[in-house]
Order: sequence, then C-alpha cells, then structure tokens
Amino acid sequence: MVTERVRAQRVIAGEYTAPVALRARPTARETDVPRTVQLGRAALIDVDARIGVIPERAPRTDALSIGGAAVVRSGSVVYAGSTIGDDLQTGHNVVIREGNRIGNGFTIGHNSVVEVDCTIGDNVSVGANCHIGSQTTIESGAQIASGALLLDDPHPGSATRLCARGPVIHEGAQVGANATVLPIVEIGAHALVGAGSVVTKNVAPGTVVVGSPARRLKLVGAVRCPLDLLAGDYLSEPVRRRGEPRGR
Repeated sequence: MVTERVRAQRVIAGEYTAPVALRARPTARETDVPRTVQLGRAALIDVDARIGVIPERAPRTDALSIGGAAVVRSGSVVYAGSTIGDDLQTGHNVVIREGNRIGNGFTIGHNSVVEVDCTIGDNVSVGANCHIGSQTTIESGAQIASGALLLDDPHPGSATRLCARGPVIHEGAQVGANATVLPIVEIGAHALVGAGSVVTKNVAPGTVVVGSPARRLKLVGAVRCPLDLLAGDYLSEPVRRRGEPRGR
C-alpha cells in the first residue's frame, strides 16, 4: 500500500508547486501506483510519469522495487519486474524496461532507454539519448555519455534472437558521446572510448580507443587535461606543480 513515503509533484498552470505527500487515505494520484510497486522513502514521482507498467511479454514478476530518494520525471515509464536501488534520477521521457537489476545512485538522462534484463551497478551515469541494449552489464562507476549506443543484436533480422545480448562495461570505464559498442564486446575497467567511436572488439583495461573501428591510442594514464590546469594522470587526483599556489 502506498503511504506517506510516496510524494508527487503536481502541475498547476504549467508551473510546479512544492512536492506534496500523499495521504494514507486513497487519492486519485495514489490509485495510479499499482500495489505491486514498492517505493522507498522520499520518492518523487512526477504526475505524468508511469511506474509498474505491465509489459506485453509476461514478466517473471509483476513487482517493481524503487529505493529511497528516487526522482522519476515526467514522461518516463518504469516497467514492472525490475529492482532499482536508492537515489534513482531520471530525465524526462526515460524508459526502463522489465527484468533489470540496477544499483544505487543510477542517473539517466532525457530520452534514454534501458532494455530488458540488464545489470547495472552503483553510481552509474547514462547521458541523454542513449540506448542500452538488452542483457547489457554496466559495472559500478561507469559512465555512458550522451548519444551512446550499446547494441544487443549480433544477428540483425534473426527471428529467434537467441544470441541477443549487450556488451559488458567494466568498473569505472567511460564510453564517449555518440560512441557505438557492438554486442558481446567487453570494455575493460577504467578504459576510455573516444567520442564517435565504433567498438567492434574487446578493449583492454585502462586503455584509450578511438575511431571506426576503434583502435588503441594510448593508456588512460597518458591522457592529460586539455586545459593543462593541473599536472597528473587523467582520472587520478591532480598533483600540484612545484611552487604552484594552493587552490588554483
């Protein structure tokens, strides 16, 4: 049963009012939330977002669990049959399909889609206009920039789709804007895929790949800040130059 743990945003004359807590007594908004949906404390669901939608294919379970402090923005749809941790943040018009296991701190930008049966770790960021194919694995701390495509069909047009599965993005890896990663490919831990690249083969951990098809350029440790503000390896804590004042 939905209780005061659930909060909703109302739209009045095109402007958002302050979030209001739903009462224990049923309200019009409360009846929009299926009883199979479990929401954590302080979840914020926009009025025209939909959660717990039953998909056309029969899910393994009708239940949907979303942790505390979630924000699901207008136009978004979260299907039944998934488990999502705390601090979910969606943009507008996001679709999260059924069968997904998603950790804490997941953020996903406007118009992005997570297909079925994906596994996503903690503190993963997916930008706007991304497509995450079915059975993709994204480990904790990975970042997928806007416009990236993680594909899941190695045999397009196959009627059975028996081989359909997405890539594996290992811990802390980054996929650049508008990059395409083909099915089954593995991106190693803390690797970096350059913007616009097409990745057709596995990428070793800590490696930078660019181009179409993507090829090794250098190690991540050799990447420097383009503004050269501070010395130090890319993604590492910056090292202050000798004599450089603190706080620069």
